[in-house]
Amino acid sequence: MRRVAPQASAFDIGQSNNRWAVRESPLKTDCRALSPGLPVSPFFQGRRVVIGALEEGRFGVLEASVRNGGDDQDTGDGVDPFEGDGDVYVEKEETMKATEDLIEEHHAVLVALKILEKVAAAIGAKDGQAPGHLAQLLDFFKGFVDRCHHGKEEDVLFPELERRGVKREGGPIGVMLAEHEIGRGHVRAMTRGLQDLQGGDPGAADGISDQARAYREMLEAHIQKENQVLFPMADSLVDKAAAERLVEQFEVIERERVGEGKHEAYHAMLHSLKEAYGVE
Repeated sequence: MRRVAPQASAFDIGQSNNRWAVRESPLKTDCRALSPGLPVSPFFQGRRVVIGALEEGRFGVLEASVRNGGDDQDTGDGVDPFEGDGDVYVEKEETMKATEDLIEEHHAVLVALKILEKVAAAIGAKDGQAPGHLAQLLDFFKGFVDRCHHGKEEDVLFPELERRGVKREGGPIGVMLAEHEIGRGHVRAMTRGLQDLQGGDPGAADGISDQARAYREMLEAHIQKENQVLFPMADSLVDKAAAERLVEQFEVIERERVGEGKHEAYHAMLHSLKEAYGVE
């Protein structure tokens, strides 16, 4: 895919109360934002890219005609911030290996979340093997998801994007970091719930089920934001040399925080639990 050259004007994005809005500046003024007066951050100064505002804190990349009166097209979420106005055609950048690696890891995380729901239900049904399976998943969420995957994002990718003008406060990086913390809270709560369950607390199963459901819902939405918005943003902003450096830093994190062979062990564990619980 070829890089889209800057045209006509730049596009900015602002955030207020988890509602994202796009404004076109400075050459055209007929492009309406969802909420007038939002603070604006220049994420895509000089680039023909639009990030669309979606309800309940969700956001995605919009594709639309180039102000020729054609119908807008969005990512299928059913929400169009521009309410029928023709806007800007978005052409995705070539995906760099660093974001490809993170997306591939997301596939494993999504599988683990499906298994988690099944395991929580099995615990509620007093399946004697389910608590051990939950312990395995919690180790995966702490080791693979948090130390490794989130470590790559928080310590490598996000700082690189900040150096290239993507703001933390009031921007997508801040949202992602806040959601990482929410996820850690759910994992801690499930860990305590497992300890209570093993200690004979009859009410622990319900708490584990509630936390598992909340964790899955939050993390699935989080992954969608990263795959559809943040990673395409990174692909458009990070040059080839920096992209290669990111991959090298990712490999260091894998070695130092997870260890040799641990990725393979995690994937083998997920494969075994997929079969045990009939997860596709």
